[in-house]
Amino acid sequence: MSVTTILVANNPTFAKPFLRLPRSHALCTSMEENLEQSASAFVTREQNVNPWNVLGEVGDDGHVKPINYDKLVEQFGTRLIDESLLERFERVTGHKPHPFLRRKIVFSHRDLEVILDRYRPRLSQKY
Repeated sequence: MSVTTILVANNPTFAKPFLRLPRSHALCTSMEENLEQSASAFVTREQNVNPWNVLGEVGDDGHVKPINYDKLVEQFGTRLIDESLLERFERVTGHKPHPFLRRKIVFSHRDLEVILDRYRPRLSQKY
């Protein structure tokens, strides 16, 4: 006898079993039919990144694709932070760039070059 578990949440990692029914039960068969119908009707969508939500692109097979960072750079009008810019940052400021910059967690910028052009080191002031 095969048993189907109905979960409270969509994510099985966090869900707890709510109801266990044999597979021959009418509720189980109708649920399985609904799952098959929804699986066959995948809706493709493009990635959507905004301040409130990040949704990856969904392919024809229904799987979520990873975020396309090159597309984000183009969409928001930024430029990638490359090694030459990080070297210039260190040369101008006298400090190593933040680890987020070096590890490519922060991967693009809009006006970092302008900021580096206008950077002036602080003069030591006596109070």
